[in-house]
Amino acid sequence: MLHSTTLPAPVDPAPPAVAQATSDEGVIALWVRNYRSANTRGAYATDVQAFSRFVVKPLRSPALGDIQAFTASIAHIAPASV
Repeated sequence: MLHSTTLPAPVDPAPPAVAQATSDEGVIALWVRNYRSANTRGAYATDVQAFSRFVVKPLRSPALGDIQAFTASIAHIAPASV
């Protein structure tokens, strides 16, 4: 008696492409696009742009000290605004 064998379903050799950014502006745009609210997208984009201007380096480069210095520089802002 012959046994039938079921072959596994074919595997898609290439996963779907994931959007990539080549600039800080592109990284920000890819990140904030996940938020539904235009106000939230705008606020987060503004915040990260302020951080980027503060550290004066590409977003991939800041160290913990840069983040701590930026946090200290905005400590005077009301908690609801931070």
